[in-house]
Amino acid sequence: FPSISSGPLTHMEIRQDESLLEFDADASDTESASWYVSRDGGEAVPADSSAMSALTDELLYIGFEDFVDYKGEDLAQYGLDDPWAEITWDYTEMESVEEETEETAETESAEEETEETVEAESAEETTEEETEPETVEVGKQTVLLIGNPIYAETESETEAESQEIESETEAESQETESETEAESQETEAETEEAEPEITGYYVKLADSSEVYTMTADDLAAWISAEYTDYVNKYISAVPQTTLSSLTVAYEGEDYVLTVESEVQTVETEETAQSETAEAAETAEGAADTAETIQETEETEPETEIVYSYLVNGREADETAFQTFYGSVTSMMAQTITEDTVSGEPDFAFYFEKTDGTEVSA
Repeated sequence: FPSISSGPLTHMEIRQDESLLEFDADASDTESASWYVSRDGGEAVPADSSAMSALTDELLYIGFEDFVDYKGEDLAQYGLDDPWAEITWDYTEMESVEEETEETAETESAEEETEETVEAESAEETTEEETEPETVEVGKQTVLLIGNPIYAETESETEAESQEIESETEAESQETESETEAESQETEAETEEAEPEITGYYVKLADSSEVYTMTADDLAAWISAEYTDYVNKYISAVPQTTLSSLTVAYEGEDYVLTVESEVQTVETEETAQSETAEAAETAEGAADTAETIQETEETEPETEIVYSYLVNGREADETAFQTFYGSVTSMMAQTITEDTVSGEPDFAFYFEKTDGTEVSA
């Protein structure tokens, strides 16, 4: 199975019958690996970072179980002619580009051997310079098709149980024929009611004809993925460091919270003094000498960022401001509902970030 985890993921898709679940990495946020999730081509919303981390970690364990068919001429028997599920991973890898550089020097010399014969000789010298290979980012895609399920082998176990029941029935001579028939019927009913366990699936890569099996455990996180499991349930997780302003609408009034920052210089002077004594004695019997060196190191002035917290343009208490802002940004939804929302909200929060983007809740 391809080593998908070796490169950064950019996009993932999980198709099951008529449903589509898509995950897109936030290209602008390379440090925290933010994701967006959408379903059936709808609007992409921020994804839960913990849930996404757990899902992408599953790529460390996914792999083929058994090799089944290298020709794949009859995919219908595996359910792969019309797979019920399809998983796509888009990612990038760094590949080296080998370049060969040749320096060729050609010289021609002529030497007169006789008055009637003039022979021209040339020498060609080639030197290859060894350089580090250039690397480029290359987009990759792996598509996994999932076919029929593979069930646990229960037939042999059922036969063994039947034989055990028959032997027990013969040994228990005191039991009546009616009781034996009742137990037999009860055993058959339990056997019929028990659903066979799915232990794996037939799978293949979209660009290959080879058919493999994959365990149900390896695929569980992918084929059981639900949209609501991956939606970020925080109402508005806007970090204070990226906040330009927050407008709170409540009972017909607007309250504008802003954070202003200023870089100030911290006036400090660090002086490092060091004294070294060096004695040197020459072979000619020179006297000891001592030299003291005093150095003063001047460093760049230190700076610090000073924040000011304002409400409707007036300075506010820092603790109260941060407590309120923390309460707003830490609010989480309990569930995701499909119900239509109507009426006026009790509270409305309008965030404006430093990059100009707006978020409302």
